[in-house]
Amino acid sequence: MRALLLEEVKRAVERIHGGLSALDDNARQQTLRDYAWTLAPMAFLHAHTNEDRYLAQAKEGMLWMVEAALKKDGSSAALLASFRTMQPFCEAFRHLRVHKVFTSDETTRIEEQIGLSADTHLDSTDWGAQNRATVDAAGFYFAADAVPTHKNAARWRRYGDALIEDSWGRWSIEDASIYGPFWLFYVITAAELNGRD
Repeated sequence: MRALLLEEVKRAVERIHGGLSALDDNARQQTLRDYAWTLAPMAFLHAHTNEDRYLAQAKEGMLWMVEAALKKDGSSAALLASFRTMQPFCEAFRHLRVHKVFTSDETTRIEEQIGLSADTHLDSTDWGAQNRATVDAAGFYFAADAVPTHKNAARWRRYGDALIEDSWGRWSIEDASIYGPFWLFYVITAAELNGRD
């Protein structure tokens, strides 16, 4: 079963990452945000296979995302405004950072992108025991974990604490049953990031 899972993840990563060069600029822009969901599987594959090509692909993809978020004046725009992409982006970054694949400048640019993106949610987030609040809570925790020295890291963590509080041991009915699994996934993620059972 494990071997089958690894092969399926490998095929998906190769298809998506390998297809980037064939996309025109318009298609690349549409692919950009969702590409974060390819970064975490690359880190997963490296962790389980020790094949360095996955580190190289993840580095290339992460830097592509960060560079694509540069404005004409050279400053960065927030790219991960959807917190659903914050988690896989940060997961991959943590793995790559441990393996020291980035230069100091590259690390600074990635951390800046995480900070800019996390700050987009400080003024607009959903509250309560529901999936969007848990997505944001996990996003804030991941940002604080990935960039603990950022000036807003403690604030992100406090926001995460406030957002997830209603979900520890509780759940409110949403308007569709499909939200339950999303809620549970991010509650588990938040628990793991906080060392909770």
